[in-house]
Amino acid sequence: MPIFVNSRYYFKPQKQLSPHVNASLGGLCTWHGGGIYSAITMGFLSGNFSFSSGLSFMAADGIYHWDRKNWHFPFGIVLKCGFSF
Repeated sequence: MPIFVNSRYYFKPQKQLSPHVNASLGGLCTWHGGGIYSAITMGFLSGNFSFSSGLSFMAADGIYHWDRKNWHFPFGIVLKCGFSF
């Protein structure tokens, strides 16, 4: 089961259009391996609609092969869109 922390800061939460910054950090540990995840995004909240974009980084443990591990380090661009009720 993954465990992560996500923090979001709204610069002007009382306004109709509020910019925000979002930071995430987490990890996964299993019997066969694990990894870490992190992301930093910026965006805005307008009423019930939220949009953010930024960068992510993962370090994932690949397949164990006796005494060596294959690590993968994918970078990515994150686009998040959502509605709250």
